[in-house]
Amino acid sequence: MDPFTDLLDELGRRARKRGVGVTLITHLPAGLMKNPTSLSLASTAFIGRLGPDEAFAFYRSLGVPESEARKNAETTSRLPPRVFLAAPSAGRGALFPVLVSIPPTWIQFWKQLGALGVQR
Repeated sequence: MDPFTDLLDELGRRARKRGVGVTLITHLPAGLMKNPTSLSLASTAFIGRLGPDEAFAFYRSLGVPESEARKNAETTSRLPPRVFLAAPSAGRGALFPVLVSIPPTWIQFWKQLGALGVQR
């Protein structure tokens, strides 16, 4: 087993002991979906607007067949601002749009950090 799987197994054991749920956010969806863990995750990936090539590569990394990945990539490349597509476990099944609203306080905080906008 790799360290990532070991970490998820330990997290799963501790969560079950306490009767709590776990939300895991990662930029490594393929690693999460390919490794069996004790979490038995019903995982969902949230995909924001990407270029068609990047979106296609993302869906293929989840193991989605090429034709379905191309179709999903076209949809993903035309998303309006603040709308994400939720892809069920392993990227299979119908995608559904999710509107994301970020509190103004968070946006102001990120601006102060220089994390928003074009860096010069």
